[in-house]
Amino acid sequence: MNPRRIALVFAALVLFITGIQQSASAATELFAGATVPVREFSFDRKMGPFVGCQYTYDVISMVGVGAMGAYHRLSPPAHLVNYSNLVEALAIAKIHPPVGVFLQGGVGVIYSSIGFKGRGESKTDFTSAGGLGVSFMQIEITALYHSVWEGGGSRAFVTASVGTSF
Repeated sequence: MNPRRIALVFAALVLFITGIQQSASAATELFAGATVPVREFSFDRKMGPFVGCQYTYDVISMVGVGAMGAYHRLSPPAHLVNYSNLVEALAIAKIHPPVGVFLQGGVGVIYSSIGFKGRGESKTDFTSAGGLGVSFMQIEITALYHSVWEGGGSRAFVTASVGTSF
């Protein structure tokens, strides 16, 4: 093959791949970060790590819908409980203009399990989350405020995460 033909094939391949990436309307993201309890929830729980994934599909230009799941491991005071886990599932909406800043919100359920010395208890509540983020290339930095609706009130926590989409 001569150099001109190789350059032409390479240019066509780059345009094809770029076109596929530009028309892609679905994204899967894996993320990890920190969960910080706020308000009343912060009295008996301390900051801990969390991991999760989300899938979004663009329904119209710059607006996507999807699902998000996350596992939070909070660090409780040693004298109160042995562990505190949260598993969250949300239906989400994401507004992402081309400038790199996006808004994200969702509603869903959260499963809480708390291990006291010698016994444990668990419950499921409704939750909502909202916040903003910044995306650059395939990296996203996101901060979300989560509100958990319980029978007589609510508790809240904030998550800060870094993720990669593919």
